[in-house]
Amino acid sequence: MISQTPPRGTRNGTISQLPAPTPEAAVRRPAPPATRMTPVRRRSPLSAAIVVGVAALVISYFILRPTAPSAPQSEPASSSAGPPAVACLGLVDVDGGVAALGPTQPGRVVEVCVQEGDTVAAGAVLMRLDDRPAKFDLELARTGLTSVQVRLSRVVQEQKQFPSRIAQQRAAVESAEHRLAAAQHHLRRQEELLKINNINAHDVNAAESQVKDAEAQVKASREKLAELNLFDPALAVREAQADVSAAVVRVRQAEYTASQCELRAPSAGTVLRVQVSAGEMIGGAGSAAPFQFRPDRPFIVRAEVEQEFVHRIAAGQPARVEDEANPGTAWPGVVERVAGWYAQRRTTPEKPAAFKDVATVECVIRLVGPAPPLRIGQRVVVMIGKNDSTSP
Repeated sequence: MISQTPPRGTRNGTISQLPAPTPEAAVRRPAPPATRMTPVRRRSPLSAAIVVGVAALVISYFILRPTAPSAPQSEPASSSAGPPAVACLGLVDVDGGVAALGPTQPGRVVEVCVQEGDTVAAGAVLMRLDDRPAKFDLELARTGLTSVQVRLSRVVQEQKQFPSRIAQQRAAVESAEHRLAAAQHHLRRQEELLKINNINAHDVNAAESQVKDAEAQVKASREKLAELNLFDPALAVREAQADVSAAVVRVRQAEYTASQCELRAPSAGTVLRVQVSAGEMIGGAGSAAPFQFRPDRPFIVRAEVEQEFVHRIAAGQPARVEDEANPGTAWPGVVERVAGWYAQRRTTPEKPAAFKDVATVECVIRLVGPAPPLRIGQRVVVMIGKNDSTSP
């Protein structure tokens, strides 16, 4: 048996009459849609953020997009002012560069005669080394020269005496031949006496030995004469003369070594740097140069032009040189020569984004007008070309 639960609002199985709702109760009753609007209010901040982000992207695009210059604006400039100027970096230098001066031999420094910044004349003494070892070698070389000169005098005298020696040897040969003839005559005499039994056989044998000895003397004298005839005394003279020449060279070498104990300026100029002091030992050729010397020559600028702009430059073009740190300071110049090969740049910019292995062509700029207040190694910016705006 299925029991049925009486519906709500019934009492004792009978349906009771519920009172009708009043307008005030209907107004006070919470509206069901209020619970459905809660999710919509939660999604509204996200939608607003999305809209703001899209708007920011659109505005950024229109603001930051690249704008290309119009062709009508660039054509008149190129047609009226010529090809654009080439801007490049450069270094101030002198023609031939700075000279690194140092002695050609090792030694101990006894005196430094100049200071940095001194202006010196050609041949001025810059530094002196201890010259005692060099002077000892010079004395030894001069003694050797004297010895070979004496030997040369002796062989020259022997050359003059050589004809007399030849004559003496010929006389010796003649004398030996006479002794041989006498020995032979004595032998025949002894043989005759032996036939008549006036002497014995021992006397004859002795005479035969004398003949043989005389024959040997004649042979030796003739051989010696032949040897003298083959001897050329001029060879000994030339040998001695060569020894004298070698000794003279050794003396000159020792004199040169002694002279190199004083380091002199090769030309008039300015001492840029001194890297040695008295008492130091220096290693000679191959070691670090103790002096940096600027010859007294006009300043030039070594500009470095990158490969993509090389076709725009040529000798004779005007140039404008500006100090890199002070752009307002400028000097006029002319392109004197353009290198015929590519090399690594000398002026490497100290910037992380700069390319340091770019091959460049060196362009030498000759400055015109009065001597400008430039310094060796000064970094400058060079404008090369026919553009009137770049001319000084």
